[in-house]
Parts: sequence; structure tokens; C-alpha cells
Amino acid sequence: MKKAIALTLGVVMAFTAFTMAQASGQNDIVFNSEEHWAVLVDGAKVSWHESQAEARGVAADTKRSAPGSFVAYTSESLFVAQENPFGGLPFNNGQIRVADDATEPEAIDVWNYVTNGFHEGSGSYDSSSDTQIVHHAAGGDPLPALDGQIHSGYRRLSTLGEQSLWDAENQPDHTRSQLGGWGQNSSIHLSQEGQREFIVYSVRLDPASGDPSVIEGSVLTKTGVQWLSMVSQFKSIGPSGNDGPVISVYEGHDGLLLRVREGGQSKYEAIEIDDDLRGEWLRIGIDVLWSSDPEVGAYRWWGDLDGDPFVDFEPLTDRQSAGTILPGFNAAAFNIGPYHRIDDDSHVQENGRDYANIQILSHSPSDPWD
Repeated sequence: MKKAIALTLGVVMAFTAFTMAQASGQNDIVFNSEEHWAVLVDGAKVSWHESQAEARGVAADTKRSAPGSFVAYTSESLFVAQENPFGGLPFNNGQIRVADDATEPEAIDVWNYVTNGFHEGSGSYDSSSDTQIVHHAAGGDPLPALDGQIHSGYRRLSTLGEQSLWDAENQPDHTRSQLGGWGQNSSIHLSQEGQREFIVYSVRLDPASGDPSVIEGSVLTKTGVQWLSMVSQFKSIGPSGNDGPVISVYEGHDGLLLRVREGGQSKYEAIEIDDDLRGEWLRIGIDVLWSSDPEVGAYRWWGDLDGDPFVDFEPLTDRQSAGTILPGFNAAAFNIGPYHRIDDDSHVQENGRDYANIQILSHSPSDPWD
């Protein structure tokens, strides 16, 4: 059954509303930056923000310790605050329209469509034999998703093995392993004209893909998307069909490439990802006002890409005005998973990555952008 979540998030999830736990005795405080740090309480790491520390009366000289240092802090009643899942974002509420938190083992029941070397379409299939889309019940993102919950599951999507069935028949120089279709009834969710949504997911890049022998393409030197592996995309759809991706993310061996088609051109933003962050859970989000009118539509990319134990989104771009649905279409459909060339001139080998905490949050068009 398709998992649809209608969970309204209100002020209760704002950073001013904390779940407090009391501890006592000596605790190690680990400073990750000037503002963000963590406290080890009974062996469990809990995160603070400097403003929370001030509210709890933590000594100022304690906060001035250098990033990465340890300091012993003793208190008869040390209070710790729960992590804010909207950390860094300029809004803190909305309604989750749809989510895949990987609690459902059958991906097709959530996404309505699978296209890889084992299946093509919306119908049920024997997913137990599918080695390209694999569900894991544990090992997911350890930080909370927008619903405030920590979800332990994740999905591994890869192109290792058989070429995708559709590409073998229709586009033999490509392959893919993707979830989500591009039809009115085969998509996980239709993003409609006039809606404002924050689309976010956790991704763990494979350390092997940081080797140029696997993905030769570079996002920093702009070798071109044909040298890269797709991570996610939105396609414009309508009653008559769909068109190519209008919003997409690609992986190169040195980072991620964010792409938005604006009219007849594309706007790119290259994000360098250090090798030591491969294998860590990272978070990518885009705030979108959906419209085919370039004077109305807008978007802004966000990311939590530092690998630290805090939800702390940072803007990856400024707010951009653009048509976010191509002219002649009325909605956008989302899908995830690697998609790349495999012909003799290809510079991409079979590859894969992990996905978790995929959520589409609808929020007010009047919410601030920064």
C-alpha cells in the first residue's frame, strides 16, 4: 500500500520547543563548531546549539573551547535539548505529503513504479530476486527526518548487473535503477502548479564512486552530465505525457551537480564532496514554488553536507526565479536512483548509492526563503 503521510508539523517542531532530558554527573562536551556541539550523556550523544546552551546556563568559558576539543562539565542537573529537524531552514512547519522512510520493504508499494534490470512498470514483482534495489531495515540516517523521527531503514539502488529492461529495448547506450514513474498514476506524488514544497532526502555516496575509474566525470571541471550518474530528478508531466528532467541532481567522482532547466538553458551549481564524506549520510533539499510561469515559479537549493551529528541545513544557492514546470505541462513527478550511459564512449561504470528519509513537505507560499 502506498505510504501517504498527512502529518501536520506545527510550532511543536520549532527549535523553541525542546524535549528535555535530565542527567547529572560529569559529561564530555564535544565542540564541532563555534555554535554546534554535542554532549555525551551516559554514552549517548545529544546535540546542542549555542542558544540552547545559553538558555540552560552553561558556562561561557566552556563554550569558548576550541572546535574538536573535549571538556569535562559537571552539573547537578544538566539539561539537553532534542535536535531540531528543520535546523538552518527559514521555515519550520508544513504538511508531509508523501514519504519513503524505508519502513516498507517493498519499494514499489511506496513509489508505484520500478525501472531496472529486474522490472519495468507499476505491477508487483518478485523483489526478493532484485539485486539492484535492496531494502535494509537498519543502518539508515541516524538524524531525525522532518517528522522528528529517526528512521532506521534505507534502500540501496545500483546499476550493477543487468541492464535496465526499458533501456535495453529503447535506449541501449544507457541503464538505470530508479524508483518512481512519470505518469499520472505511476508517480509517488504529483507536485502541482501553485504549490510550494520542500523536497528532501538523505543520501550516502559510495566511496568506490569517488574513484574516477568508476565515475570519471567531474562536477568541478564541468565535464558534462553524460559523464555523471543521476541521483534524482523531477520531470514535468501532463495528460499527454512527460518531458525531460527540469530539476535534477547528478554525482561525479568529486561531488554533486545541481541542475535546473530555465527556459532553453540549464543553470548548474557544483558542490564539492570530500572523499572522507563518502560513506556518511548527507542531506539534499530543494524548496520549490511550482509554476510554469517564470515570473511566479522559484526555487532554492539547501544541503546538510558536513557529515556532523546535527541537522544544520545551509543554502547552496540563492532564491532563483524560474519556471519550475515546463510550459504545456501541469505537474512534476519525482524519482530517484542512478541513471547513466554505458556505451563505448561512456565514462561511467556501474555504480550505486543509499537513500533514506525521502520526504515532500508542503508549506505556505508566503513562508520566507532566507
